[in-house]
Order: sequence, then C-alpha cells, then structure tokens
Amino acid sequence: MNLKTCTIALGLLLLFLSMPNVNGVTVTTSCSQSGNNVGTSTTYGMPIDAEISSFTTLLGGGVGISQTIIGSGDLTDSRSVSNSAGSYASEGVTINNAESYVYTYYLYPGEGSGWSASLYPEVSAGESLNVNHADYIKAYAQAHNNKGYSAVVSTEISDPSNGACLLGYSNNVVASSYKVTAAQNANQAIGITNVQALANDKRGREAKSIADFIGSYSENQAVSIDRSHVFASQQLQGKGDFEGALTYAKDGKGNEALSREDGSFSGEMGTNKLEALVDASRASASQEVEFEYEPVSYGEVGTWDKTVFGAFSTSTNFNNNIATASQEISHSEHYQNTLESASTANTAGSNLNSYLIGVAIDSSVLAKGMKEKEARSWEDGYTGVYFNEQSAMIDRNAAKATLNMRGVGYSLSTINSANDGKGHQAIVANTASLSGNMIMNSQGAQASNSGTLAYQDSELEYMPISYSTGTYDQCIFGDFTSWATDGVKTEANAEEIIRHGEHFQQHQMAFTDGMTAEATNDAYSIGVASGSVSAKDMKGKEARSWEDSYTGVYSNEQSALIDRTTAKATLNLKGVGYFQGSMTSANYGRGYQAVASAEGASSGNLITNRQNAQASNSGTLASQENELEYQPVSYQTGAFDHLIGLDFTSWAKYGAKTEAKAEEITQHGEHFQQHQMALADGMTAEATNDANSIGVASGSVLAKDMRGKEARSWEDGYTGIYSNEQSAMISRTAAKAILNLKGMGYFQGATTSARDGRWKEAITSESGAFSGDMYLNGQNALVDASKAHADQDVSLGYSPVDYQGVTYDASWLTFDALTKARRELNPVTEEKKDVFTPYDVNQDVSAP
Repeated sequence: MNLKTCTIALGLLLLFLSMPNVNGVTVTTSCSQSGNNVGTSTTYGMPIDAEISSFTTLLGGGVGISQTIIGSGDLTDSRSVSNSAGSYASEGVTINNAESYVYTYYLYPGEGSGWSASLYPEVSAGESLNVNHADYIKAYAQAHNNKGYSAVVSTEISDPSNGACLLGYSNNVVASSYKVTAAQNANQAIGITNVQALANDKRGREAKSIADFIGSYSENQAVSIDRSHVFASQQLQGKGDFEGALTYAKDGKGNEALSREDGSFSGEMGTNKLEALVDASRASASQEVEFEYEPVSYGEVGTWDKTVFGAFSTSTNFNNNIATASQEISHSEHYQNTLESASTANTAGSNLNSYLIGVAIDSSVLAKGMKEKEARSWEDGYTGVYFNEQSAMIDRNAAKATLNMRGVGYSLSTINSANDGKGHQAIVANTASLSGNMIMNSQGAQASNSGTLAYQDSELEYMPISYSTGTYDQCIFGDFTSWATDGVKTEANAEEIIRHGEHFQQHQMAFTDGMTAEATNDAYSIGVASGSVSAKDMKGKEARSWEDSYTGVYSNEQSALIDRTTAKATLNLKGVGYFQGSMTSANYGRGYQAVASAEGASSGNLITNRQNAQASNSGTLASQENELEYQPVSYQTGAFDHLIGLDFTSWAKYGAKTEAKAEEITQHGEHFQQHQMALADGMTAEATNDANSIGVASGSVLAKDMRGKEARSWEDGYTGIYSNEQSAMISRTAAKAILNLKGMGYFQGATTSARDGRWKEAITSESGAFSGDMYLNGQNALVDASKAHADQDVSLGYSPVDYQGVTYDASWLTFDALTKARRELNPVTEEKKDVFTPYDVNQDVSAP
C-alpha cells in the first residue's frame, strides 16, 4: 500500500500550569492516507497541574494507524473506520477523574470512511487501556456490515471512592461483508463492573455474554456472527462479589445454546468459563466453574458474606433436539462444575460433573427429541461433601442416561430414565434418604431397538452428621428399583426396599429385548429390608422372587428370567436376624407353573434359604433348600423371639395333566434343615421332601395327574428330634410313594398311598400317638401295571419325653396296610396299645 502523506497536528507535552482557568482541551488530528480524509477530535479533562502526551504510529506496510495517549483526569475518545461496502468498526473510551491512564487505539486499514472494499474487504478497530484509580471507566468497541450483522463489547466500571482500575485491558472488533467479531479481555478490573459482548443480525441471530461483579477480576469475552455460525464466550477469574453471568447464542430459526449462572457469591473465583455456539450443524453450550467462599470487603462500597447460591445451567436446542444440564445450589462453601450440552439434527446430549461442599437442591441432565425420545438423570438434593457425575444422550438408535455419585452427608433420591420413543423404556431409581457415607451410587438406563437396560450399584453407610445448615440423623430408608420394558412385549423389574438401614450394598439389573426379560437383585443389608425380582411378557410368561421382610444382617441374591423357551427364578438368602418368609415362582403360560415358598417367621440364624422355580414346554420344577437355627435377636427396631414357624412348600404343575407338591410345616422349631423338590412334565410328576427337625413339624409329598393317578405321603405331626425323607412319583406305568422317618419325641401318625386312578390302590397308615425312640419307620406304596403293593417296617421304643416344658407320654398306635386290585382286597391291621417295651411291626401286602 502506498502511503503518500500524513499530516499530524497534536498537542504534545501540553503543560497547563500557566493556564489556571482552563480545565480541558480539544486536540484535532487530520490525516490524508490513500485519498481518504480523516478528521477527529478528542476531549481531555485534567487537574490543573496535569500533563498529556500523545504519539501516533503508522502500522507496517503503510496501512493502519495506532495512537497512544497518556494522561490523567478525564478522557473521552472514539475512533472509527469503514470501507466502501459498508463494513464499519469503531472503538471508544470514557474515563472520569483518573489518577493516570494509558490509552492506545488501533484502526485498520486506517481511520475514516471510504476505504476501498476491493483493497480492504475487512476493517477492524481496537484499543488497549490501563487506568488507575478513577471514578468511572468505560471501554467499548463495535462493528457492523451492510447485511445487518453487528457486534459490540464493553466494560463499564464505577467506584464512588475513586478506586476503579482497569489494567491490561484490550478489545478488538472486525467487520467484513460476511462476518463480524468482537472480543475484549482484561488482566484486572477493579470496581463495580459490568461486562458485555453482544452480536446480532437482521435474521434474528444473536450472541451475547454478560456478567456483573464487584471486586477484582480478570475477564475475557468474545462474540461473532458469520454466514454459518453464531458464537459467544466469556471467562472470568478473581475475588469479590459475583452477581451472575450469561452466555447465549441463537440462529433465528429456533436453534439456540445457553450457558447461565443465576445467583450470587462472595469469595475467590478460580475459574468461570462459559461458551455458546450455534452453527449449521449443531448447537453447543458449556460451563466450567470453581468458587471458594469467603467474606470480602471492597472499599467504601460494602462487605459481602454470601455462600454460593444460585442455579447453574447449560441448554441447547437444534431441530427440536433438546439437551440441558443444571444444578441448583442453596448453600456452598466450595463448588466446582463442568456442564456441557450439545444438540444436532439427530442427537442431543448433556454432561454434568460437580464437586460440592454445601447444599445442592437438585442436579439434572436431560436429552430429548421428537416422538418422546428422552434420556434423563436427576437427583433430589444432597448436603455435605459430594462428587456427582451425570450424563444423558439420545441419537437415532438409542437413549441413555447415567449417574455416578459419592460423598459424605445427607442425600435424597436419584433417578435415571431412558425412552427411545418406541415403547422401549428403562428406569432406575433410588428413592431413598440417608445421612452418612455414600460410598457408591452408580445408575444407568438405556433404551433402543436392541433392548432396554436399567442397572445400579450402591453402597451406603449410616451415621449421624452435622453441617453448617443443620444436624442430620437419618438411617437408610427408601426403595431401590431397576425397571425395563420392551414395549408391551417383555418387562423386567428388580427392587430392594430398605425401611431402616445401617449399612446397605446392592447391585441390580433389569433387561429386556422383546424375546427375553431378566432381572437380578444382589444385596447385603444391616437393617430392615425386603427384595424382589420379576420378569414377564405379554403372553403370561412370568418369573418372580420376593421376600416379605428380613431384619438384621443378611445377604440376598435373586434372579428372574424369561426367554422363548423358559421362565426361571432363583433366590439365595442367608443371615442373622428376623425372617418373615420368601417365595419364588415361574409361570410359562398354558398352566405350566412352579412355586417354592417359605411362609411364616423365624428369629435367629438363617444359614440357608435357596429357592428355584422353572417352567417350560419340557416341564416345571420347584425346589428349595433351607437351614435355620432359632435364637432370640435384638435390633434397633425391636427384640425378636420367634421360634421357627414356617411352611415350606414346593409345587409344580404342568397344565391340567400332572402336578407335584412337597411341604414341610414347622410349627415350633429350634433347628430345621430341609430340601424339597417338585417336578411335573405332562407324563410324570415327582415330589421329594427331606428334613431334619428339632421342634414340632409335619411333612407331605404328592404327585398326581388328571386321570386320578396319585402318590402321597404325609405325617400328622412329630415333636422332638426327627429325620424325615419322603417321595412321591407317578409315571405312565406306575405310582409310588415312600416314607422314611426316625427320631426321638412324640409321633402322631403317618400315611403313604398310591393309586392308578382305576382299580389299583396301595395304602399304609399309622394312626394314634407314640412317645419315645423311633428307630425305624419306613412306608412304601406302589401301584404299577402288574400289582398293587404296600409295606411298612417300624421299630419303636417307648419312653416319656419332655420338649419345651411339655411332657408327652403315649403308646397307642394302629398299623394298617391295604392293597386293592380289580377283584381283590388285601387289608392288614395291627394294634399296639399300651406297649411299653420295644417292638417291631412288619407288614407287606400285595394285590395282583
């Protein structure tokens, strides 16, 4: 570029000591550059003994101008540049009563209008500024073009006690035919400060960053608009009283991005970064903050004592795909967060990471789109010291939300959910409250065409705690649930309910994919709790396991599964405390069912409680294994003294064709051990019941079919120490039942029978009562294609017996064996009344 002439007329080194009646001066600068004429005026105001110096620098290549003015007192100045295409840039400053200032402005390609757009398609203006101890400071710059794009930045500081300072400040604006940008930054702004960066155009696009603070801060702001994007950002750091910030961008088509801080705080601001962007493909917003509370004073303006208070949020909307992240703080001593939200035409996602010493009212992330697709993570509030991570995402195929939280204090509910808009939903919820140690709280929910999944891992430890806002003493109380559904096809649910907990650890999972559903619930609990799992489909297929309640120290494992061929549920529970029963069931539809249950109550040691239920086309199976030991127990919720009083049942049914059932009733037990099984498959049915009992009990087994074929064995009751083995089985060709009972105590009779549903029948029975030693008591009943057969072998030794303060003295039994065929009946009877010496009974009868 050719610089031909430049004439400068400046007031240089003006000394006003000899001009006592003058308090201001106007300096005129004229310049001719590349045929462009420039005329400006600057007003200076100063103390009577002040001086001003000014010098001008021509920028490299002979294009552009820079001028520096050094002085004190008042200064008002503005400069501009524009080209022939209507691109315009300007900067300016207003200073009142400054102790000193250094002001430099920059213009490109030079000051004035009429610059050739073909030679200079872009114009810019900016300034640098240092001001010490002023009443008022305002620095600004602005730009626009002929398409209606405009941008402006400004920093405004006031201080009635002459303490306003602006150090290391600079701004810059650029305008061309296709863009405008504006930026400003300051190393230190001291006073009552407002900073703004704004940009907009005629199409409704807008970008802005705004913040207010009192004290000493550094700042950095920028806004820009071009053909394809709208952008705003700011970064603050310092110490004082902070009154909130906003960064925003929108494209005029409903697409927008927002990062916002509403509230106040006094203390040290380590980091505060906000950004917002909207372009042709996305909208994004982010926020990163670190605040450390302390009371602060600033000059004569005031003293502030505000813990962190307010709402921190980011949000985006692009093509109606919405993402938000937010956290509301009511009282915080230290606060760090990173919030991110982003949306595109097909996706939306948000992340929230925070560290808090204080009180959070709630925290949440959300991603949602059209057709009800949504992912959400939400927590209801916490008090104390906590780390919190949350995320939510949706895309064309899936919706997903996660949460990871830990800390010490008082916490409330957390929920994660996902919905892909096609009926696939997953929800995981911890609707619990706790004071103490949250070692882990991890949750996730996913939903897509390929399946839905809800899961959570938790470990909580109760203790009373105090924080500056209050004292909290809340045992673990609430409901932990994981639920998933694949439309109306399949559903899975896992749940653990805590009514009074000291320590709780659990893992849950619920999964569905249209063909299968599965739920698991594994928990360790010190407290009062109950758990359940279920899996089901629209055709009536279902698997379930649940407990009525347990109080004390327990570990619990449960699962439920259905797929194309099977419904299956399992339970494994053990611990010490007060137990109130459990049940596990499976239903395949078509009447194929299996149930294993323990109904009643017991206090003491639950060594084993395992249950299994399965149902499928090939058969149904129910089984359980139990061992319990009575003892009185105490827990915070009360004292429990309940002898083993439980009804253990295993039952299986294959439609209307076959059925099997095993049952052991403990009415009054000290120690109990048993295994049961019931099986039915349409052709066969089988039940077994093996038990060892110290107490009062009775057992039975049954197997039957729809044609009347049946095998059975049952006892009327036994009191004392007994071992009991029973079985019943039917097949195509036979029905068979067996009893083997032995022990010491009081016996009230038993019966074992088999029948083919037509003419054959076999029965053995013992009626009456007997006290003493039962060395042997075996009963058999068989009906097959060739015969009916019944036999029993008994060996007894009488003596009076005592149990739990009651004396039993009896010796009267009648032994019967009977077989029956179509044309033959063979009965045998033997009565033993008042026989006080050991005796044996052997009966064996058959009918062809």
